[in-house]
Amino acid sequence: MGTGEEKPHTTPRRSVPDFSLLTKREVEVLLLLADGESNSSLARQLDIAERTVRAHVTSLMRKLGARTRVEAALFVYRHHGALSADAA
Repeated sequence: MGTGEEKPHTTPRRSVPDFSLLTKREVEVLLLLADGESNSSLARQLDIAERTVRAHVTSLMRKLGARTRVEAALFVYRHHGALSADAA
C-alpha cells in the first residue's frame, strides 16, 4: 500500500493565457503593471481615476486567471510574444 511519503505539491503549468479576452485598455494596464507601477502611477499615466485602474486590474486578473498582480506581470514576461500578437 502507501509508503507514507507524500508527493511534493506542484502547480500545473498553465497554457498561454488568452490575451485576446482583454480590452485594449486592460492590455495597457497590464503592461504598466508588469513594470511594477502602482495603481496611482497607472492612473496618472493613463489619465484615468485610480478606482478605474483597480477595476481594470481586477478584470484582467479574472480574465487571465491570475491570483496576484505578480502572477499577472509574470504572464507578460513569459508570454510577451502572444501578448504582442493579440494586441496588434
